[in-house]
Amino acid sequence: PILTAPSIICSTEEHRAMVGVGVAGVLLFMVSTIAVAAAATYWYPRLTPSRAYGANFVTAFQFLFQKVRAERYYYATLFLLRSLGVNLSLVIFAGREYMVITSMLVIVVTYGFLSARLAPWRSPEANLADSLLSLGIVLVLALALPLTVDEVGMIEFKKTLSLLSTVCVFAALICVIILLLAAIAAACFGRKHKKYSAYITHHRESAGIRARLLKCMFEPHVAGKVFLDADGVCCLDDQLNIIKMQTHTVIVFLSPETLYQPSCAAEITTAHLNEVPLMLLACPCHQGLDENTLKQIPSTWNGRDIQLLLSGDITQEYVEDCYKIIPSLPQTSLPALAGSLGRSAFEEVVSDVSKQLPAPKADKSDE
Repeated sequence: PILTAPSIICSTEEHRAMVGVGVAGVLLFMVSTIAVAAAATYWYPRLTPSRAYGANFVTAFQFLFQKVRAERYYYATLFLLRSLGVNLSLVIFAGREYMVITSMLVIVVTYGFLSARLAPWRSPEANLADSLLSLGIVLVLALALPLTVDEVGMIEFKKTLSLLSTVCVFAALICVIILLLAAIAAACFGRKHKKYSAYITHHRESAGIRARLLKCMFEPHVAGKVFLDADGVCCLDDQLNIIKMQTHTVIVFLSPETLYQPSCAAEITTAHLNEVPLMLLACPCHQGLDENTLKQIPSTWNGRDIQLLLSGDITQEYVEDCYKIIPSLPQTSLPALAGSLGRSAFEEVVSDVSKQLPAPKADKSDE
């Protein structure tokens, strides 16, 4: 207050009122926010496995955990602490620009190191952007640090640094614009030229071998590639992006556990939300599900299952809406693989189903 309002005299009523408002603001907007985030981070690994509380807890605090990987659930609190440190440096060292910039440099460098080391965000692009942003802030602060010196001989040096800072900022903005245009162009091109004729989603433990056989049998009959959700992708985000941008048809390989699997539910719901056609193939052990059973499936998931769905921007309501249409979708039953006759019947069904798949224009060769 001495710097911003020097006319206010200490120990007066006006001064005490300002102090009270300031303390209340700090407690309400800073301390309480950090305390709630820290408490949610503490309880996250303890409550998410619970069927009784996990789903409600994850839904209530999805603003903290939705954008980070599940194993880096604590990173949102670190992000808030970084922002708090940057703001406190402006208050604590008010009027001492050199100390403000130095403290900011320490905070941003520490945060940038943690971001590069932990890779907390759900996509590699977001992790790269976060690291580059931290690097750019460090560069600007480092260039601004000599500007706080008031010696006469530093005038020309300050002018040079100011010009260099301006060039760096405009160069960064140009790079961001180019990256955005490239991403938009790639998205538009990907929607027109889809790489995969079919995407097979399945429950790996109960139908993994049969799904792999299904993929091998489909590939000679379709012009595009066939993607099996167990192949070559490290995270659910990448799989959902493939469904959104590069897939003509999603084939749901139904076993008794398929619709209960959260990752399968996310893939099926993503296809439904993005108007990607769905086809149902039922293995011999699959029993038909009525609407009441489908409606109750989301209630069997715990907090970790809900967090997996939310990481793909899928809510329970989306899943419930999607599962309502499943009984109305055409379903093909696959015969049992028992002997040569069973295999021939299996291949015949696969050949008939493959005729319903649209052929993409993209080249089938590996990129």
